[in-house]
Amino acid sequence: MKLLLHKLATVSVGDNEVLPILLNPLRQKIQKVSANGAYDIRACHHVLKNK
Repeated sequence: MKLLLHKLATVSVGDNEVLPILLNPLRQKIQKVSANGAYDIRACHHVLKNK
């Protein structure tokens, strides 16, 4: 199954801050993620590792 998730970030909210909001509702294990460099931080890696 492929999912495309999106959420518009504002100037005061960074892309990496919305990642948990997008992923928390998902019930299935995530096998692969494609994202830009904004998500290449430890907090995002932690969220993805736990999903």
